[in-house]
Amino acid sequence: METIAFEELRGRTRVTTKSLMDSIEARDSMIKSGMQRGVREGHERLDELLSGRQSGNAGRHTEKEGLRS
Repeated sequence: METIAFEELRGRTRVTTKSLMDSIEARDSMIKSGMQRGVREGHERLDELLSGRQSGNAGRHTEKEGLRS
């Protein structure tokens, strides 16, 4: 189960994400898969979009990533 909370802090937003896994083994497997790097990259991209530093191809959908980039 995934829970994401957004908290306003003096004009900025804190995002807190909590993941509940079925087991320690499931957690370890997710960590080994590189999930942390992907989450970090997603948050960095969200920062770019929200700050208006969008690249020239913002809004294009890429099938490979399944995200707007």
